[in-house]
Amino acid sequence: MSSIQNVCRKRKTSFPEEALREIMPANWQDRDISYEQPNDQCMKLIQAKDITNYFSKHVHEKLYIGIIQKGVRRMRYRGSSADLSPGQIFLLNVDEPHECDDDDLNLQIIGFPERIFLQIAREINLKSAPQTISFSKLVATDRFLFSEITSLLSLLDSNASRLTVESKINGILSRLVMRHTTWSETLPEKTLSFTASVRLAKEYVQENYAREISLGDLAQLTGLTPYHLSRIFTATYGMSPHQYLTHVRVEAAKKLLTNLDTTLSDVALNAGFYDHSHFCRTFKRYTGSTPREFVEQHKAGSIPVTMRETRKVPATR
Repeated sequence: MSSIQNVCRKRKTSFPEEALREIMPANWQDRDISYEQPNDQCMKLIQAKDITNYFSKHVHEKLYIGIIQKGVRRMRYRGSSADLSPGQIFLLNVDEPHECDDDDLNLQIIGFPERIFLQIAREINLKSAPQTISFSKLVATDRFLFSEITSLLSLLDSNASRLTVESKINGILSRLVMRHTTWSETLPEKTLSFTASVRLAKEYVQENYAREISLGDLAQLTGLTPYHLSRIFTATYGMSPHQYLTHVRVEAAKKLLTNLDTTLSDVALNAGFYDHSHFCRTFKRYTGSTPREFVEQHKAGSIPVTMRETRKVPATR
């Protein structure tokens, strides 16, 4: 991993969207690393240095393991708040809404698909067939695990052999599964009827964001009533279906704007916004920059951390 630059960090900014990490400032790095299978990019590695930042409510599609090396991270998760300090490990489940408020923070995060944890759980408990798995708590104080994660990060930054790296990963995942997770042998009815349904709605939005999508469309797709779908979707992802659709459209617009030959009108149309002015208003509300400012920042090589100050509560979407 290349060295991480120390850039201006005193003003709190908002980077709530997962995809925005691809164009974060130089003190935030994000990469995929193959694990076990060639070309299988399943492990996410994130490293941040000297971050003073607020991430509004969001979810992840992997199980995440993070270690705090300096500073403080306040997380709002499962209806409560926790202050994380150096030496602690935080554990995040798939699709669980949370907020992060960072103050002069150094941290490193590793994310794995749920299937890898399930595979290890099945190997550990050969007499059962776990179908679901999740971390049992947000904060873990486990000195051995912290040391092993730190060692793994050093290996990833070196020319260590693949066998060495994968052996270390398997040891870490095995300890996590045995000490810090719970799993079920059967999928509960709620998971089948609710969680699977809202994930289907989420995937539909991701694939069809450029089209006109109604709540009725999503309700018909999932077999839920519009009211029920909206309530469960919001409870699962921390935002309503409409807010999530706007989020996806803004993320799509960001990617389109990196193509400097594309006009703003084309970006607006291809990202699903009904006119240019609506696109510009929405984009600025979500990112703090107009589309033209965003393009200029992209030309300069980074999105500055001085984009805007953000309140320590989630913005209305």
